Amino acid sequence: MSLENIPHRPIFIDCEASSLSARSFPIEVAWGSELGKIESYLINPSDIKEWVDWSEDSQRIHGISLKQLFEDGVDPHWLCQRMNESLAGQVLYSDVPRYDLRWIQALFTACGQSMTFVVGDAIWLMIRLMSQDVLAAPDVFDEPLFDILETTKKELGRQHRAAWDVEYLLHCWEKVNAATAE
Repeated sequence: MSLENIPHRPIFIDCEASSLSARSFPIEVAWGSELGKIESYLINPSDIKEWVDWSEDSQRIHGISLKQLFEDGVDPHWLCQRMNESLAGQVLYSDVPRYDLRWIQALFTACGQSMTFVVGDAIWLMIRLMSQDVLAAPDVFDEPLFDILETTKKELGRQHRAAWDVEYLLHCWEKVNAATAE
């Protein structure tokens, strides 16, 4: 990715899931490219018969109950349509694309739909912006980026919710841009 291809205002995405097992399913998804304009949805799993894997340990971490999903979650088919309409042709950046992409694919597969967007690596994007003269691998952290990620996490107070993670990535992106402008 050349510097010309680094988006000025990337779209960040995050998911929360029923567990971390191979049979887990997405229970919440959020995305956004600006603070204050983050879309976030709980997902009602009741119509997807394969979605039965549930971890009490994961529930303790994210704080979302099955009851809350049944009462407040949106229809997964509607969510796929909403995501495709609003995100078509875009690259969405996740700080853990290995998991988030798996859960997004599980959502779209369960609903018999195809994604009209792709998922990229937010950390790699930030490394690329901060290390403009080198090609860095996604698992290579330079110290300034690590400091930004850790400081921002402490400033915001850690929550395990999708919208919080998107907000965290947006704050990190602002700080990375400020650091590269100096």
